[in-house]
Amino acid sequence: PCGSWARMPKWMAVVEYLGVPYDSTKDTPQSKPFAYRRYKQRGDVGAPWTDAFREIVVEYGNETWHNGAGGYGWHGFGRPGYVHRGGVEYGLFARFMFQENVARMPAWKLHNLGAKIKFALGGNYQATETSYAEAAVQKAGSIVSYVGHANYVGPKWETGDTGSSSFNDHGMQETLVGMVTRVKKVVVDAAAMQKQLNSSAGLSYRVIAYEGGPSGYRQNKNKPIIDEQYGKSLGLGVAALAAWLFSSQNGYGHQPYLRFAPAKWWSSHTLPEAGGFRAHPGWLALAMRNRHAPGTEMLEVKIDKAPSYDRKGAAIPLIASYVIKDRDLFTSVFVLSRKLDGKHDGHDFGDGYTPVTLKLPFSRAPLEIKLYKLARPNGAAADPRANNLKDEQIALVEQTIPLSAFSQDFVINKETGGGTGGMPPGTVYLYRFQHKQPPADAGSPGAEGGVTDGGGDDGAAEEGCSCSHVSGRPSAWLVLLLAALLIGRRRRSRA
Repeated sequence: PCGSWARMPKWMAVVEYLGVPYDSTKDTPQSKPFAYRRYKQRGDVGAPWTDAFREIVVEYGNETWHNGAGGYGWHGFGRPGYVHRGGVEYGLFARFMFQENVARMPAWKLHNLGAKIKFALGGNYQATETSYAEAAVQKAGSIVSYVGHANYVGPKWETGDTGSSSFNDHGMQETLVGMVTRVKKVVVDAAAMQKQLNSSAGLSYRVIAYEGGPSGYRQNKNKPIIDEQYGKSLGLGVAALAAWLFSSQNGYGHQPYLRFAPAKWWSSHTLPEAGGFRAHPGWLALAMRNRHAPGTEMLEVKIDKAPSYDRKGAAIPLIASYVIKDRDLFTSVFVLSRKLDGKHDGHDFGDGYTPVTLKLPFSRAPLEIKLYKLARPNGAAADPRANNLKDEQIALVEQTIPLSAFSQDFVINKETGGGTGGMPPGTVYLYRFQHKQPPADAGSPGAEGGVTDGGGDDGAAEEGCSCSHVSGRPSAWLVLLLAALLIGRRRRSRA
């Protein structure tokens, strides 16, 4: 984000720094001061950053919607502390800066910078015609390419949520279903408003998430470890992945993770003093999606007879699936369990396993079947309550499934990486079916990792299966015996 307090010359300086080339044979530090600064910082390379990236997204301000109510600055355009007020003014200021000034720079047209530098506005957890970001984009106009809504999972002060005061099974079950109960509505509403305003107001923006991932921190100020136990749990990693996939399914573009850092609260890894940089489950879930599910086309999934439980009079589904297709090369099927084992919330969930059969949209045997799952490092099922705060309890595990296990009615069982009872509780599986070899210049999806034991309920390696622990370092028909997932009509959506 760039500061909403920045005056017009600073915005123009940002654009020059990002997108204007510097030729030392004819340009001078006086004629192009900010292009020259970049030129020197890059070791006398004159090419602008716009040549190095597909696009550069610049957000006007950061969380201006709360007008300072969060207690951490970033004042907006409404009265101090008036959350979600001032959207119209936000949009007018953005129009003044972007359309009336930046876009009229000679360099903007000369270097076709509008093709690479995209402007974004930020909203929050409301998406109606008069809510903060939607009111703003109507005033800002077509110069805005993106409108961001956070898709954090976990209790949030902005929506008046209160977290659990102790780490218990009720709180853990609430965590696992957090996408359904807390995030789903704003994703659906934001996507609907995008379609409406692009059609009725002559706009052409796309919804993105300006921030997202596991959240719910600073709820227990006197017992912060409780927030860490929830926020760094496998269960919240599963819920965060559900939010990202559901957002993609509804047309969201970019979805940044907050934040890539070793730290407490919002972070990706443990601190060095915890014994090393261990990835948190939320980061591992993101790695699963980005590194092992190629493609941008999502297929529609229909779920029939899904297991559910009653929560405040509503039936909450305990199984979910998302499918991503990469041309005719790969079909990637995610299966997510929201079920926590044990007796809680007025129900007996037993051992938490769910019998699952996937009826696939193809009958020909693939060239290869890979399973990626969040599990113990040895491949055994992990406890959804577990975390990596003190030692590695959760890993992104890769397993090769024998082709003899393939059927269009593909059953999750011990042979295919699950358990005797099917899908383990509170975790996510990604089955990647490879149909053809990728072109020679396309590379091969996957990651390096050390080979370990794995597979089965008890962690013993299964005959015919190989498992490896994938490092978390940076870098169409489905039928369930208790839940039926039907993949039908193709739906174009960048994942």
